[in-house]
Amino acid sequence: MPRKRKVVIVIDGPNLLGTSIDLERWIDFQRLKEYWESKYDVVTIKYFERVRDNNSEFVQYLRWLGYDVEMIEGTDVDDYMVEYIKQLDCKIARTILSVAGDYIYAEPLEKRLHKGQKVIVLSGEEQLSRAYYNLGFEIILLDNIIDQFSRVRYDKFDFITDDEIYLEPDIPSPGPVTSTSTMAELGSPVTAFVDDGLTDEERAKKFGIVFGQY
Repeated sequence: MPRKRKVVIVIDGPNLLGTSIDLERWIDFQRLKEYWESKYDVVTIKYFERVRDNNSEFVQYLRWLGYDVEMIEGTDVDDYMVEYIKQLDCKIARTILSVAGDYIYAEPLEKRLHKGQKVIVLSGEEQLSRAYYNLGFEIILLDNIIDQFSRVRYDKFDFITDDEIYLEPDIPSPGPVTSTSTMAELGSPVTAFVDDGLTDEERAKKFGIVFGQY
């Protein structure tokens, strides 16, 4: 059996969630991690996310699954992810898998290519910048593989609230994590949300329309 390629996976969180919304899918982050681990020798999965009032449970869930989440103050994670890509050591992994097709990542990824690292870019077709064309990257369109680690949204609503961005109503979520918590103490994940009885339009009015900001 051939050895799996060592890979560092770098994720622009808001970009990935925004793409999943456009594709009308819920991403199962446990299945996504298992999908990568079935194909690669994953060194780490670095997930960049913005600090928001409503996503602490989502971030806790990702960390519980084994994602290395870095929380960024402000509106954009781009600059932090660019710096992380620039500083990646070739000795750690010869391959970088970037989950984002924004033009800002094309230049630092191209420099990694020139240093001898293989670059894989996973992006939605509509989100993939033309800056990636003809650079020698392996391009994987999320549109073609997302069915393997997601499912259709329970309701193809036009309005998405802050809470609905981060966790599907029946996605499992771990209990409260303290500095002394162990995986055994966390026990079985619990349901993250309770149905509030509101329609999507009523929620949008209550929480504010955020669709399109991701």
